[in-house]
Amino acid sequence: MEKSPTQLKLESVAKTYANPEGGASLPVLTDVNLEVRRNESIAVIGPSGSGKSTLLNIIGALDRPTAGKIFLENENLLSFEEKQLAAIRNQKIGFIFQDHHLLPQCTVLENVLVPTIIHPAANTSACLKRAKELLDRVGLSDRFHYKPARLSGGERQRVAYVRALINQPILLLADEPTGALDRDNAIRLMELLTEINKDRGLTSIIVTHAVDLVKNLDRVYELKNGCLYENALHRGGSRTAPT
Repeated sequence: MEKSPTQLKLESVAKTYANPEGGASLPVLTDVNLEVRRNESIAVIGPSGSGKSTLLNIIGALDRPTAGKIFLENENLLSFEEKQLAAIRNQKIGFIFQDHHLLPQCTVLENVLVPTIIHPAANTSACLKRAKELLDRVGLSDRFHYKPARLSGGERQRVAYVRALINQPILLLADEPTGALDRDNAIRLMELLTEINKDRGLTSIIVTHAVDLVKNLDRVYELKNGCLYENALHRGGSRTAPT
């Protein structure tokens, strides 16, 4: 079977932070290489402080690397100005974070529709229809007019997930999406992520420290000492060399 085309590619990405006190700089990423094909779902695991969130922010054009290149659909993200990157983040990339970041004064439906407000080509009626369909898909059809304070933690995170999908992105980035949830809700959310992402043909990268929750993803990588290692332990294999 023919392989899907490459959706995302990182070449020799490095990130170093300057020491504000004038001492030695802090290298977080040293030589990260990664190639993700369209519709693939991968996980990046590793202990706290290993650079997982930094890597995700660089992939999502929220931060710039110190060195290296990042290609999304064969376009080098580092060649764009901030205004262009903002449009790419809004229209092509969906973000989910550990903290749902829902607006407390807005209803569930309003929160989901927030990203469409700055989408220049958004069709209001089509977006509303898509929002209701997605909320129904994640079991929140009776919560349209609730505000976040009335929702459980798992429900709030499902709303954040739907919000990330509302502009039909090609790439979904999730940073510890189950970190604030109990185990049952974490399992349910990961099952939803996997199922809906496959149905909608999304490429997804999920950063987590919960190794047991990523067994159904296509590939698992471990970030260690600034490098990315493919880890096949969830499929009964062994760790391979850095990518």
